[in-house]
Amino acid sequence: MLTFLDIKKAVADKIKARFNYPIYLNDVTEGFSRPSFFIRILPIMSEIATANTTHNKVTVEINYFQSKKEEKDNLQTMQALKELFLQPLAVLDRKLICEDLRVEVAEEEKQIYQFLFDLDYYDELPKTTESYEPMGEILINEEVEQ
Repeated sequence: MLTFLDIKKAVADKIKARFNYPIYLNDVTEGFSRPSFFIRILPIMSEIATANTTHNKVTVEINYFQSKKEEKDNLQTMQALKELFLQPLAVLDRKLICEDLRVEVAEEEKQIYQFLFDLDYYDELPKTTESYEPMGEILINEEVEQ
């Protein structure tokens, strides 16, 4: 079963393989290095698909904080992220297809760009360990008409 933390780690590992920048996996608001990346996983939906599986969808948000305002650096970084995530994302023993890749400007004035994509996947339902006592004897009163 994939967890949100498994997905976040897989995204961070893929970025680390291409960039030598710090990657923050939680909300750090002060004192972070630049250039750097912040990664968030935004769960969109999880629903029961069959008796044994769930259908899940998450959005992965990668915020890029450049060292100085420069559109060229932002565009080159967004292009590199696009090339990285056009390939399937290896999460544990699975390969997930990154869908709907897009770039948004999070803060125009500060030139903070976001790279986003969706992951749509199926997973096992967690197994329950509850055990129940056998029902026991059933008595049925039924009249048969002739």
